[in-house]
Amino acid sequence: MFCRIALISLAFAVAVYGDDQPVILQRLQQKALAATSAYISELPKAMASWRKDGSFADVEFDEVGMEDNWNGIRHWDYLNAMAWAWAAPQSSNRHSHELGERIYKSIIFWHRVKPWPLNVWWGQVGVPRRAKYALILAYPLLQQSTEGRAALLTPLRQTSLKEDAEIVFIRGVLERNVRQMREAAAHLTAPLQIASVNEEGIQADGNYNAQAMLQQNQLGIYGGKCLENSLAFAQLVQGTSFALTDDQMNALRRLALDGMAWYLWKGRIDLHAMGGVFDEESRAAASNRAVSCLRTLVDFDSEYRRGFQTALMGNELGGENAFVGARVYWLTDNVVVRQPKYYASLQMTSKRTHPMAEDFVQERQLGRYFSDGTLLLQMSGDEYKNVPPKWKWTRLPGTTLPDSPIYTQNQTNEAGGTEQLQMTFGMPARWTGESEFTGAVSSGLHVSAVYSQNVDGVQALKAYFFAPGAIVCLGAGITSDSPYPVETTVEQRQLVGDFVERAGGIWHGNVAYLGNGMMSKVSKAPSLQVEATDMLTIGIPHGTACRGKHYAVEIRPCVERERFTGLKPLGRVISNTTDLQAVEFADGAVCAVFHKAGRLGDFETDTPCVFILENDRMYLADPTHLVKTMKFSFRGQTYMLTLPDGLMAGSTVPIGISHP
Repeated sequence: MFCRIALISLAFAVAVYGDDQPVILQRLQQKALAATSAYISELPKAMASWRKDGSFADVEFDEVGMEDNWNGIRHWDYLNAMAWAWAAPQSSNRHSHELGERIYKSIIFWHRVKPWPLNVWWGQVGVPRRAKYALILAYPLLQQSTEGRAALLTPLRQTSLKEDAEIVFIRGVLERNVRQMREAAAHLTAPLQIASVNEEGIQADGNYNAQAMLQQNQLGIYGGKCLENSLAFAQLVQGTSFALTDDQMNALRRLALDGMAWYLWKGRIDLHAMGGVFDEESRAAASNRAVSCLRTLVDFDSEYRRGFQTALMGNELGGENAFVGARVYWLTDNVVVRQPKYYASLQMTSKRTHPMAEDFVQERQLGRYFSDGTLLLQMSGDEYKNVPPKWKWTRLPGTTLPDSPIYTQNQTNEAGGTEQLQMTFGMPARWTGESEFTGAVSSGLHVSAVYSQNVDGVQALKAYFFAPGAIVCLGAGITSDSPYPVETTVEQRQLVGDFVERAGGIWHGNVAYLGNGMMSKVSKAPSLQVEATDMLTIGIPHGTACRGKHYAVEIRPCVERERFTGLKPLGRVISNTTDLQAVEFADGAVCAVFHKAGRLGDFETDTPCVFILENDRMYLADPTHLVKTMKFSFRGQTYMLTLPDGLMAGSTVPIGISHP
């Protein structure tokens, strides 16, 4: 009976999956042609050094292969070039008998010798990844004999699902192993679901978390790779029985449209999405990956094509941004605001989130304060290109920080060398933020955000209010026990052209900064940098051991110099105390942070919250993510509100207002 059931199951599997293998193999071959075309330049060397036993004269397998570069891998570089020349329609050697025989013998040679470098990574990951495309293209050649079929799989056998599920899936396709294909497909699509709180993966708010414990904005690198890999597999299996389910497609769209599309501006990904990786090379790679994925999705996902096209408009050369709005990422404590001509993002941290700083990479150590209320503003998209190395890291835009010493001394090395300065704060890395009352609410047009700061001896209640055309930044209760001077940095960026100062305002680079107490300073980037760039810093000094200080600044993007004279604020500060911080904008919207139960006009709450009143709707959120219900009244009518929990805790609750 058992054998009969097994045979029936096997027959069913062949019936269901059998027709998929040729389709998937054909797509793999097309992908392999594109990938191996990068090796064309190796073809003359490959042909010249090829020997009759299938080896290459200039490839030595005896090297131990402990380093990143292993000479033995050139065997597959040559085979990639030869496989392209044999399979490509445009190649003059297409299906050449002589070239096919050489490819066959070289793959058989590898199968017989089975090179195994001491660096296990090469055998388990490096070789399979380099060899897979040549093997896919050589599939027809290797099917001619039993040894050829065995040789087809030899370079791929050491890889496990954990190391590279794509290789395992390809292995299953090449040997028509349906069970293996199914297991690998399940592994490859596992990320396409909404992760639980503090778990790795796609978040309910559209962001991506790479930590297995605390939340951190890792959309740019890890999220981008997840999107790229998932999309590549989705294309490979589209229309087959391995195709993504509706839930998996929705998760992929969440990552692309609610996440990646929001963080791209003029083809560049926001530094806030880079997880503390600040170098321009990494940022450019992440940006190119993101734009490429969105471009692919335009054709792949016809149901959501218009959304992807809209997201791409402002990221193609010369395109106008049509992807506008305001979005709160409540699980990672950050905000993105997109207007037709400018982009702003805010990064905060709380007890729920992991700051961007890391304790093992020097540049990330410099980013110790990068999650402490940094406010980044872009118009051209080049504002932060190669800028992070030139920042003074205790004066990041939007922050209120002590001027902590950055440069500390290394211990003398074992050889007796002299002590050298290194760029690090010399303090233990923070695993989490310090506050529970940090978060934001969005109407899609306006944002109210709060960062309750307590870092390195400086406490502050920082509110950020966003409206079309204006950002109002308020600070209250600024108190410091740090021995270093404290300052709120309004802006720090490269000096481009001149800047203008007048009573109550500063203008630079088509941005107006309105407020009292601001001071500007032009200085060179840190002397350790190769390029001594002029940097403009606009700040509000609070001094050392300050108590109860406050500030109010309005930032106005896209303001020409001629309009600066006489420019009036768009936001009127209603309150800036440790109880209530609130602004009314010229469009009538009221944005507020209630640090305590209190009243504002016709609205009264018994629970601290972030709040927006816009036209005939209110928007509320609980920054702590802990409150279950809250009671409030508006225009004399009392309401009991049940707040979201679980994955949605801390998210925006819209409330329609009924007129009496």
